[in-house]
Amino acid sequence: MSDAIAVLDHFQLDKAWAVGHSWGGHLALHLLISYPERLKGIVCIDPVGAFDIFEEYGEVLDRQRRPEQNARIKEIEERRRRGEVTEEELLERWAMTWPLFFVDPACALELPERVGARCAADTNTSIMAHFEKGTLEGALPQASLPAFFIHGREDPIPLRSATDTAGLVPGAKIEIIANCGHFPWLEKPAEFRAAVERFLN
Repeated sequence: MSDAIAVLDHFQLDKAWAVGHSWGGHLALHLLISYPERLKGIVCIDPVGAFDIFEEYGEVLDRQRRPEQNARIKEIEERRRRGEVTEEELLERWAMTWPLFFVDPACALELPERVGARCAADTNTSIMAHFEKGTLEGALPQASLPAFFIHGREDPIPLRSATDTAGLVPGAKIEIIANCGHFPWLEKPAEFRAAVERFLN
């Protein structure tokens, strides 16, 4: 959060919209409850929300991968939890999972070239700690800024990550895009843009 506020300060912006995708949506939610005076509102795109959905998310992916891929990913995950994972192993894991984020393979982005192992570990540790404390679940009902959630129906991240979290935020709006995975602005750009413009207008 301090990095996000530093960006606003650098550009001398008193307030801005926080637009976050995936775990960036989780970050936007924390900004909403911690720095509301610096925001105009938030837009959460296929977010990791206020509740721990990682087991369910993992099961969705497991059903779509081959057994040998799941076994290898389990090894990598165990190493990640122990803080021993390498960037090469994280990239190997992503290579087996990345295509599953897209309904339309033609829209798939290229596999990321790098993953910061320390950053990934620290970020996941922080997110899980806040899940356990119920940080967002307890504070979001007191939020008073505009909030919009948009989610691809076929995203491996469960739909309830968006819907249940939106249900905590007073007045939050939500739109679900059908036949769409984790990157709605790529797979359904016209529908995505129209949904966001409806909210902003």
